[in-house]
Amino acid sequence: MRAGRATPLHFRSLGHGTPPARTRLRNRIGPDRLHCANAMRICFPIGLALFASLSVAVAQTTRTLPADAARGSLTYVQGNIVSLDGRQLKLAPGGQIRGQNNLIVMPATLAPRSLVKYRLDRNGDLVQVWVLTPEEAARPDPPAPQPAPGR
Repeated sequence: MRAGRATPLHFRSLGHGTPPARTRLRNRIGPDRLHCANAMRICFPIGLALFASLSVAVAQTTRTLPADAARGSLTYVQGNIVSLDGRQLKLAPGGQIRGQNNLIVMPATLAPRSLVKYRLDRNGDLVQVWVLTPEEAARPDPPAPQPAPGR
């Protein structure tokens, strides 16, 4: 018999090796704390499910595209080169392409002739691109802002 082992007497006398897990747990943490362990076993999956449903709800929110973003058709060429409405452009350093789910996507994963909204930087490189969902593509572009009358 090993010293320090908290096996109940009736398991040893019947020739069983180790008691069931519940008895070992009760011996280790005490009967008053066993209730807490059972509550955690039930509450943790429920909390995890609530967190997952909340994150899905946040991911389904609509995104706001900038009013000054232009619309175009984007196709990946190679490296950081893409074709925008038939002309080849570079992606700016740190430029981002956001998919329909608003997550960053790699240029090589773009479908050919993806309908996008985009912004260019001062050098004429693509700095921000949003792949449009069918709902966003169906919406008309907002009217261009009118210049204020000068004096």
